[in-house]
Amino acid sequence: MIVVFDGHADVGNSLTSLGYYKASGLCLFDTCLAAQSGFMQKAKVTFLAACGIDTDFLSYWQQVGKGKGQALIYPVYGPNPTYYPNGGGPTNPQHSVNLIAAAQDLQFLLDQLAAWNNVRQAVELLNGTLTTANYYWAIEGDPSVTFATGKQ
Repeated sequence: MIVVFDGHADVGNSLTSLGYYKASGLCLFDTCLAAQSGFMQKAKVTFLAACGIDTDFLSYWQQVGKGKGQALIYPVYGPNPTYYPNGGGPTNPQHSVNLIAAAQDLQFLLDQLAAWNNVRQAVELLNGTLTTANYYWAIEGDPSVTFATGKQ
């Protein structure tokens, strides 16, 4: 599993050279990769807690959605449609994610994956807990990915 948190810790953040609030790649420590370069990875699940993830960024994530076995979990900025199906709710014009909340979300997600849930089930359960957040989580790629190698 790959986990990327946007922030100033130089561990993982979004590269925003294409414009304000728009991610164009990822930085890991002192190495930045433009999404256009088609960077690939072998992780079954990638959790991306970063600001500015948009359709352009997702379209450059080449391996996602092109087969089985990999899933990208990323934030959608705005009110959770589970709790605001007709609109309204907290807005998020800066396309930001609270990293403390995202760390808690990641822990919940990992707990769900460890409990034999697949990515879709884990994200649905996680989004069910985000009653007041100004973001929720979505999946690109294969939502049936699981860490289970055999039921206990």
